[in-house]
This record gives sequence, C-alpha cells and structure tokens, in this order.
Amino acid sequence: ELINYAPPTVTAETTVWDTVAFMNQSQPPLQCVLVADNWQAVGLFSWENVLQAVESEINLKTTKITEVMTTSAIKLKFSHFQDIKLMLNLLTQLKGLPIVIEDETEKLVGYIKPESITHFLIKDYQFKIEEAEKLEKKNKENRLELLGSKQSSKIKNLDTLLYFEQAIGSSSEGIV
Repeated sequence: ELINYAPPTVTAETTVWDTVAFMNQSQPPLQCVLVADNWQAVGLFSWENVLQAVESEINLKTTKITEVMTTSAIKLKFSHFQDIKLMLNLLTQLKGLPIVIEDETEKLVGYIKPESITHFLIKDYQFKIEEAEKLEKKNKENRLELLGSKQSSKIKNLDTLLYFEQAIGSSSEGIV
C-alpha cells in the first residue's frame, strides 16, 4: 500500500526543461521524479535541483538532468518490508525524503513518497480513533443505562416511602 509501483520516472538523458514540463503536468505538480536507467535508480530530481539549475544559469533546454540532480537516494530492499513495524519506524524517521525500493538485484521496484507514509499512518490511526470512539460511546450508553436503573430504583424507594408516610399521616391510630 505504501509503495508506488509506477513512480514518475525519467531517463538520465532527459533535459531539465523536459523534466520540469513533466513534473508540471501533474495536478498538483510532482515534488520529484525518479531518474532511472535500465530499471536501476540513478537518483532523484526535485524542485531544489531546478532552482540550483536556474541559479547556475545553465541552458535548461540542453542540459541533462544528470548534471543537476541529486544522485544520493535512500534505497531499501523490497525484502526488508517483511517487518512492517520496523519499516514504519524507519520510514517515519526519514522525514520528507522519498525512498527508492529495489529488489535483490538492485532493479527498481518502486518508490515511497513521504506523503504516502503520512497517509498510511493517519489511516491506521484513524481506524484506531474510530474504534476508541465506538468503545467510548458504548461505555457512555452503559453508564447512562446503569444510572437510569439506579434513578429508577431511587424513585421506587421514594414512592414507597411517600406511600408509607401518607398511610401513617392519614391514620388516626398508630401503625407498627
């Protein structure tokens, strides 16, 4: 559920100009794209790389993204996802960074966007919150029912007491 098996990908030969156009085609625009060559992740290209390219005043239409992209990417093996708790702990510590998922032969499997991690965790906690709210509602209903039965019993006792008080008050003789 976390892994995007069809990540937005461009080749290492793509120009900065074409990559920016590709990133802008999405709504909302993509934050980064994966650069791959022969099913192997070469790096990531993000808006920070675009800004660096613009600042360096290079020709965006002729410069290849490999000249300005971030080559270091966090890579994890697909087989590591067996222990989901461990993986979620690790993924939450990698704040804001996409993670490239590879198989054992270092071929690209997909990638995980930081938003996907947040969405997954929120969805999991949302389920737990809903369960807690249902339990709280049931407990409240049980407390009200118990309180209602106590109130009912107090009213019966009060009615009985009033009945005896009226009986004694209206009697001219003593009642034992």
